Amino acid sequence: MNSVDFAETVKWATPRGLTLHPNMEHKCINGIYGVYATADIPQYSLLVSYPIKGTVPLLKNFSYPPNCPELLKRLHVATQEYSKGEQSEWQGLMHSVENLKALKETSAYFLSKDELSIIQQMNPLLHRIIEEKNSIIDRQVDNLCKIDPTLDNTSAKIVALNFKTRAWQEGFLPIFDQFNTSEAHGAKVCKNENSIYFISMRPYKAGEEIWISYGTRDIYDYAIDYDFFDSNAVHSICFAARGSQFANSQLEVNIIKYAASKHKMDISQTPQGLHYQLMEDDARFLEHAPSAKLINYIQHTAFRSAQELQQGICSPQSFDIRLNQILDALISMNNVDQFKEQQMTPKLLRFYHLLKKEKQILLNNKVWAKFNSLYVNEIPSTIQDQIMR
Repeated sequence: MNSVDFAETVKWATPRGLTLHPNMEHKCINGIYGVYATADIPQYSLLVSYPIKGTVPLLKNFSYPPNCPELLKRLHVATQEYSKGEQSEWQGLMHSVENLKALKETSAYFLSKDELSIIQQMNPLLHRIIEEKNSIIDRQVDNLCKIDPTLDNTSAKIVALNFKTRAWQEGFLPIFDQFNTSEAHGAKVCKNENSIYFISMRPYKAGEEIWISYGTRDIYDYAIDYDFFDSNAVHSICFAARGSQFANSQLEVNIIKYAASKHKMDISQTPQGLHYQLMEDDARFLEHAPSAKLINYIQHTAFRSAQELQQGICSPQSFDIRLNQILDALISMNNVDQFKEQQMTPKLLRFYHLLKKEKQILLNNKVWAKFNSLYVNEIPSTIQDQIMR
């Protein structure tokens, strides 16, 4: 969104309940738009607020299929309003929606076959996740056009892609998507029964950029879902998002059943064996160490004998083996060092830097394992959390 659109959005949304802190401006620096402080802003200041009733309401008189997800309903009404253009009474919410040309320049959905091939060579897991996320967009667009054949396929795709990048649970919001994100320094997103709002989590001086936080995200999400990647930001690798595994031997099956009594897991019996996947988002490789939740999960899946399982305590050696198996498997899939930055297209650059950062995080965790994993049973969880910060 440029500054003209920003001003137009503020003009449209203010009578509808938009509140902005007076010491802020929207401007472009080094080709990137953001929101900056024009004067000091104290910590815990209200930065922006907008009433929930000011979002596009769901349709009450449309015949949706049974059990239609709310997300699909919101995509449907947003596509309808987007298609109306300036005739929509909600057109002020659509000012920041990127058009097809802009999406083709940045979105992972429009990666070419050659670009996808390079990503697959750099990391097949990243490639698979991109393909899965793009398939979700295809299904959303297909379902939208089945629900309402009057919708234009291109408009539905534009809205679905923008919804992933810019919308909130209630749909598009004015100005909210114009803040850039920082997990470490971002404003807190808050909501009550009437409004959605941002609260600054630190003081800002005049000239500083004001950040928001999308919450803790997997390192892949930024480059795939939000079309950017900042190598200097704080990142983490969500172990649960890295796929699933199979337990084949009876000992492995018993271990996973034990772990399922301690953790949220998805388990099913298949011809290949017992399929299992951890479903806890906070089990992560942080910048320099595993999170306490991931340590706990590995402790509950690292048993190497029936005796360890019966005792419910894995040996330090078993923990060390299991942790390094996981790290080595993830490192082996990251082949980014076989490529040079000069080989990347503009759209591939963020994925190149993403994989560089991912590999560094994994190697940092290998260092942590070398010096700490043999003593992990002796470290209280409170101390673990302090170490990981």
